[in-house]
Amino acid sequence: ADIARMCIRLTSDRVDAVRKTAAECLCLGGSSLGSHGEDVSGEWITALVIPQIQACAKHADYRQRLLCLKMVEVILLNDVCPSKWKDESANAEGKNTPLRELLKLTLSLADDRIANVRLNVGRVLCSVIHVFAEDECRVIKYAMLQQLKKEKSVEGRQDRDVNYFANKCLEKVRSKMHAVEADATPADPENTRTSSAVVESERQVI
Repeated sequence: ADIARMCIRLTSDRVDAVRKTAAECLCLGGSSLGSHGEDVSGEWITALVIPQIQACAKHADYRQRLLCLKMVEVILLNDVCPSKWKDESANAEGKNTPLRELLKLTLSLADDRIANVRLNVGRVLCSVIHVFAEDECRVIKYAMLQQLKKEKSVEGRQDRDVNYFANKCLEKVRSKMHAVEADATPADPENTRTSSAVVESERQVI
């Protein structure tokens, strides 16, 4: 608990490297409790880390919002996101798992007023797309398409780096979804031609 409080305090440091190091230590601190059982390390994430990520996502300082994305990336890349909440009533709902909560927080920043935050949404999702199932991938696809649409239509946006990472994320999402569909569908030449046409059509939309 003392280590967690120290890490949380340092996530507000003025030095970028200190904030990032503190955030990483906070995210991975529970993994050292793995010897005490998965439930203990999972509780670290759900009870300490996710509330901090939620606070960062809503913070007025854009650097804290960037830190939110950094923490999501660290958790998912290091496979320390628990599959369920400690609170059984939350699990009973069967919808908002810890993973989906992290995705929701990430996508909440897709329309941020700061371009550097918006572009990091696509960048982070690119790096962790492998952890998401088909349903989450569809949500990500929709969110990235909406981000591209707003980037093109809203005056003062048109940031090429935001567009780059959103398109890159869409490519990875489509590639994964196409692979899932291919695994689930018996090999058939007609299906293959149809699937390829759909993918090509989606590319032309962008």
